[in-house]
Parts: sequence; structure tokens; C-alpha cells
Amino acid sequence: MAKSQRKFARKFQSPADLSNCDEVPIESACKGFGSKGGFSLVELSVVTTIILLAGGLAVGNFVKLVPEKVLEGGRSQMMLDLRLARSAAIHYNTDARISFDNAQDKYTIWTDQDHDGVEDDGEVIVRTLDEGLDLWGYPSTGTFNPQGAYVSSISYGYVSLMSDSGSEVMHLTANGHIGDYLGGN
Repeated sequence: MAKSQRKFARKFQSPADLSNCDEVPIESACKGFGSKGGFSLVELSVVTTIILLAGGLAVGNFVKLVPEKVLEGGRSQMMLDLRLARSAAIHYNTDARISFDNAQDKYTIWTDQDHDGVEDDGEVIVRTLDEGLDLWGYPSTGTFNPQGAYVSSISYGYVSLMSDSGSEVMHLTANGHIGDYLGGN
């Protein structure tokens, strides 16, 4: 066998028959089995560190975002429930009462069909909700009358929802407007 044929045969041996890797240059038959065939431990460590740092930043931002979204959701739910109470008063042609339990951070809305100011059997309960937020309603009771106007001991009301990320204040006016404190929706 000629010298060039032997070199060619050695160069393309099967990996199982590489017992003579010392005779063949690394860049030929033993390629892939030396240090140039994969990633080094340093390269893998750098990539892993970058991935962990990026993940940590994403989780940190997500954790900060959750209380804001809880507050925003609570505000939206409260606005929807107050508008639903006003609509129920007009629709059923009766009073829709709102009572705030500030100590337990919940509120109850029901149609007061017998006009006694108490939630009785047979009256339609519109919503009882506990959002897990700090709630403060003033005054503690109020009513939407059948014309949709808000009536309370002081002829207006405030509802405040608070969380770790801040607070939202809504107002209820005598003409039945439900909106953000000092204007807005």
C-alpha cells in the first residue's frame, strides 16, 4: 500500500478503532475527542450565570407587579359592583343598599325590596366580595334609590382600596355618579 493510501486509511478510521491516536495528528482522526470538541466548563458557567441573572431580574419585576395588578383588579371590581348596584336599583325599581365592613375588608350589595335596611331572605343579593385588599368605605352604608341617585347620611360616599403598592379612592355622588376621586371615570 502506498504511503498516501495508508495516510488516507488512518485518517478515516472508525472511532472504535482509535487505539493508535498517538500516531495520527489530533486535527485529523481524533478530532471531536480532544479539547476542541465541546464547550469548556468556563463557557458553560458563564452562560448559566447569564441565564440565572436574567431569570432573577424577570422574577423580581414580576413580584413587584403583582400587588399593583391586585389593586387595579380590586378597583375595577369595586367600580363594576357599584355600577351594578345602581343598575339593579333602577331595574328592580327598589333601593340597592351598600354596606361596608371595614374591619373585615369586605362589602355587600343587595336590593332592599322591603326598605328595612337589612339584608333579608328573598331579597336579591347582587354581590358580596372580599378582595383581600384593605377596604375603607365611608359612610359605612349607602343606598342607590330607584332613580339611580346615591343617598347616604352625608349624601356622598368614598371608597378606598389599599395595598402594598398604593391606594385607589373612588367617590359616589348624590346624582349617582361613580368615579375616581377628584374627577375621572
